[in-house]
Amino acid sequence: MISWRDVLNEQDAGFNYHDRVEELAQAKNDTMTLSILLYGFIGVIVLIAFLNIVNTVSTNLILRTKEFTVLKAIGMTQSEVRKMILLEGIFHGLFTAVIGIIIGTALDYGIHDLFSGAWDTAWVIPWYSIAIAFAGAIITTLVATFWPMYRLNKLSIVDALRREN
Repeated sequence: MISWRDVLNEQDAGFNYHDRVEELAQAKNDTMTLSILLYGFIGVIVLIAFLNIVNTVSTNLILRTKEFTVLKAIGMTQSEVRKMILLEGIFHGLFTAVIGIIIGTALDYGIHDLFSGAWDTAWVIPWYSIAIAFAGAIITTLVATFWPMYRLNKLSIVDALRREN
């Protein structure tokens, strides 16, 4: 079967014809493929970071089981211990959010500065990304405190003091 492109190329041998609709469809397909790869890569990095934070905070709280048990033995109520653990989780979240936002914003500016010769755009502070990172850090550390806190609630004071970590 002879296409219209072959017919045109035979008639006007010195000219090339480009199908703009086909070029736009190919560009759209390439953009979609790149977006899927990029967002997949970012998703894997976020998942690894989330699990790392959960592991670190949970391990820290589990290793301090005796400390929390002693606090309960000398008179702290269960709700006071829970409140202390949640406040510690919020503190960890605030600290990591502030440090991460500072480093992330500096890296964003550095990348913009590197590509400033290729694109002529002004750098703006990424407030939306900062808000997402801040909320993500707080939520992640709070999620990381729930499992150890549940585990601490189930232990009796005597069993927790007797047990080795």
